[in-house]
Amino acid sequence: MTRNSDTTSSKHPKLRFPGFSSSWVEEKLSYFIYALDAGVSVNSEDRPATINEKGVLKTSCVSSGKFRSQENKVVIKENEISRLRVPVSQETIIISRMNTPQLVGANAYIYKDSPNLFLPDRLWAAKVREEKSAQYLGQYLSSKKGRHDLASRATGTSGSMKNISKNDVLSIKFAVPEYSEQQKIASFLSAVDSWLDNLRSQKSSLETYKKSIMQKIFSQEIRLKDKNGNYYQDWEEYELGEVFYSEKGSGLSKELLNPEGINECILYGELYTRYKEVITKVESKTNIEEGLKSKPNDLLIPCSTTTSGIDLANVTALNKSGVLLGGDITVMRSKLKTNNIFFAYYLSNFKKKAIAKYAQGSTIIHLYYNHFKKILIDLPSLNEQEHITDYMISIDKIIESVDLKIVLTTKWKKALIQRMFV
Repeated sequence: MTRNSDTTSSKHPKLRFPGFSSSWVEEKLSYFIYALDAGVSVNSEDRPATINEKGVLKTSCVSSGKFRSQENKVVIKENEISRLRVPVSQETIIISRMNTPQLVGANAYIYKDSPNLFLPDRLWAAKVREEKSAQYLGQYLSSKKGRHDLASRATGTSGSMKNISKNDVLSIKFAVPEYSEQQKIASFLSAVDSWLDNLRSQKSSLETYKKSIMQKIFSQEIRLKDKNGNYYQDWEEYELGEVFYSEKGSGLSKELLNPEGINECILYGELYTRYKEVITKVESKTNIEEGLKSKPNDLLIPCSTTTSGIDLANVTALNKSGVLLGGDITVMRSKLKTNNIFFAYYLSNFKKKAIAKYAQGSTIIHLYYNHFKKILIDLPSLNEQEHITDYMISIDKIIESVDLKIVLTTKWKKALIQRMFV
């Protein structure tokens, strides 16, 4: 790939493959697209169709340039099935023609036929002319510039729902290379997408393995051995309150956060939106001085939410002194010698439902320590806690490494697209 010194205004991209030097020509989308076919609205059931059933897509099936076939609803009734008319077809581009201001114009190129899945009335299937690369057009439309070109043409009086007309879409102008260069760009970016899909699959498999191995270890189906090859001593059963006592965080709101603040702090909402089982870096700061401050070996649990009790059953380990802990945080501190990271994994995963069932409330859900402190827990020896902790952290580090590759590759692709499209 070579750099081109010509400016964008001359219809040459800043970055292109060797062997291509001709100027790009500005064309309307109608130069590529000969039809925008919308589906129909049908009655359906709120579950995905199985392989032998018919399904109608949700508008959420396209986002960030990806097609998610599982985002569909099954159509059962024969009179509704007979009304389905636009199946998911290879070499088309699905475009959201009616959606929220943030999602209108979302689109994705379709790599293969899904003959049992059909479009609703809020999605278009863009059909591309012969001797034009549908894959190249899909890459362009899903890019930042392409998404802006589509979304900027959306209209509507409702603040929550916008529409794009066919004429507005087909009249969009953009610079187009010759067909062979379209194919080259599309092939290259498709290879990058395949690599990203592979990384996402790796991450998903690792996360599935993590859940599975935690279940087996915490249920004691699998037991670890010490350095001499012997099993550790049997786990002992306790009530949670026999092992831990609780403290309560003090008032600290978002308005009191300051990126230049002198004290690190944690808000209760961050415990189920920002952090996982272990806090390795405290993200927020404040200039507030007074309040409950963390100690090594702390376990943090949020006390309230507007969603569900299962979201509150997140136990997070913090091993840093002096961090201000906001209101609506329960702080569990051990009466015995324990490893808080072990218990963050154990309680957040193996005992999650047992804790969540003590949540109370309807609009605001609360979870109080005095209510769940009598749940039964299994206590391994400290040495085994540390052995299990080391193993779980090693898995998380591998997952984080793959996730970082996904982030960096995604940024790299976006940077390439900005230089490869005019």
